[in-house]
Amino acid sequence: MSDGQSVQSQPVAFSIPCTVFTAPYFNDFEAFPVTTNLTEEDCWIEDSSGSFGWDVGTGGTISSNTGPSGALSGNNYVFTEASSGTQGDEAILLSPLVDLSTLTQPALSFWYHMYGADMGTLAVDVKISTSVNFDLDVFTLSGEQQTAETDSWIQQFVDLSTYAGETIQFRFRVTRGNGFTSDLAIEDVLIDEAPSCLTPTGLTVSNITETTADLSWSVIGNATSGYNWFVFNAGDDPDVDTPVASGSTAAGVTTANVTNLPSSSFLEAYIQSNCGATDGLSEFSPAVSFETLCDVIPTPYFEDFEFFTVSTSFDEDGCWNEESLGSFTWDVGTGNTTSSNTGPDAAFSGLNYLFSEASSGSQGDESIVLSPQVDLSNLTTPAVSFRYHMYGADIDQLSVDIDDGTTLDLDVFTIVGEQQTSETDDWVQVFVDLMPYAGQTIQVRFRVTRGDGFEGDVAIDDVNFDEAPTCFDPLNLEVISVTDISADLSWQAGSTETNFDVEVVPAGTPPTGTPTFEDVSVPFTATGLTSETDYDFYVRADCGPGDVSNWVGPEGFTTALTPVTVVVNDPAINNTYCYDNNEFKEWLFVSSDIQITPPTPVEVIFNGGTIEDGTGSTDRFRVFNGFDQTAPRLYDSDAKA
Repeated sequence: MSDGQSVQSQPVAFSIPCTVFTAPYFNDFEAFPVTTNLTEEDCWIEDSSGSFGWDVGTGGTISSNTGPSGALSGNNYVFTEASSGTQGDEAILLSPLVDLSTLTQPALSFWYHMYGADMGTLAVDVKISTSVNFDLDVFTLSGEQQTAETDSWIQQFVDLSTYAGETIQFRFRVTRGNGFTSDLAIEDVLIDEAPSCLTPTGLTVSNITETTADLSWSVIGNATSGYNWFVFNAGDDPDVDTPVASGSTAAGVTTANVTNLPSSSFLEAYIQSNCGATDGLSEFSPAVSFETLCDVIPTPYFEDFEFFTVSTSFDEDGCWNEESLGSFTWDVGTGNTTSSNTGPDAAFSGLNYLFSEASSGSQGDESIVLSPQVDLSNLTTPAVSFRYHMYGADIDQLSVDIDDGTTLDLDVFTIVGEQQTSETDDWVQVFVDLMPYAGQTIQVRFRVTRGDGFEGDVAIDDVNFDEAPTCFDPLNLEVISVTDISADLSWQAGSTETNFDVEVVPAGTPPTGTPTFEDVSVPFTATGLTSETDYDFYVRADCGPGDVSNWVGPEGFTTALTPVTVVVNDPAINNTYCYDNNEFKEWLFVSSDIQITPPTPVEVIFNGGTIEDGTGSTDRFRVFNGFDQTAPRLYDSDAKA
């Protein structure tokens, strides 16, 4: 009798070891399943030790403002997802083993997409199959290389001639930057014969000064006639535009010292292999961006911020430095600011301007922006002028400080409070006298003190270091006090001016340019005014025949009502007081001995009178024991008391 067969055992999973691939070898990751949990596929191994690792993507990555919008070819690509991990973490993707013995001049090529402000570093490491350790950084590339998801992928070649005849393994190793916008993608990996002239890799720029920089790059085996190097203005096309500097090195020489560069400039460096008459020139290497240091700027010097990058995180641009200590800072704006009821609606000229954004910070915080060093020695009577826009109920103060390298002079110029009344109001130009610093090299600080609220955006534009005007504009117009027929006015001389002209006009009326009062000094009392009237006043400096400043203003005020004087010890005054429809009317009764202390009390007796009352009426009659409505209330018709 046979016992037959047993029940089938449970399955035991196993895998066949990956074979060695023979070059040429190509993988475009189309056979990989799209996943956020890649471990091993087609003999590629995800070998990261932390949460920052490699995934297989299609379309865009899950993060905004980083990664490609889609694959280079087909649908899939591999990428590092930087939403996980921390700065400095490494994502590692191991290739299969590849036998190079079939190739004469082996090279690795791949396409990369490195878009993201937090982009870290891509490295290619290589080892022969019998070695334990990788040769690190056979190729490296750091920082953002594309500026949008839709930007083209870039091809990179890595010379593998050192490993000719060997079986190798390579890996892509990505170091995470300081944020989630660090998704780096790889596509269309190929090991094949090198191009006849390989593109140089590993370009770095170091030892940057105002006018010099050092370039270095990796050796290319078939660059038998050396290398060409080029430096262009940032954004220029190296195939079309003229470089600001260029040169060449002999075979085997992979460094160059570049001189005669423009200072304070954004530049891009490129390297090109020269492989001789037969194989010709390589493609340009990927650009490496750098900025030469700021030099002392000669005068005249004008800055309108048009070449600054619009930013809410302004740090340094065009040798202007943001030096605020807290969250209340300067930004580069265009159009209006992000806050309502404050700031300009547009730049004074062009598109851009600087402004302090008062949505952040606390009352008393200071936002500081520092100009470049400016050499005044070319000017006889130096001055700095700028345009300002100070609209916002919470504006506190704008100050200009001067640093001559030895002493920081605070508040060389100040302007306090709201100066415009709407976003669309005109910008105002002001001149600051720099004669105390003639012949020196200085820096100017624009310093804004934050008020008690977000409606405190202060903007500046068109800063100009040049010869001073012969007659400076007055500053800081102010109304000290008013009576019913006069107003005490004050302002600050722009420099050493002592004579001024004043024009007083009804509020809202354009000035005529003809002075109401000529050759006056400050402070000044404007007389001959009408009570209970709104006025604007303008001031200009008069520096001699035919030499006057611009008119500055308006500054507004309202004259007081004319009081009814009650003469002490005289018979009573009997008058009738009336008001019209839709009229607000005030009467002020004062004692004739109001100037003495204490004055004789005034007694007011209302013998009779009527006001409209009842449904729909808005008439109201009130009596105060003092000069205005802040005084104690004696009677209120609405309160019936």
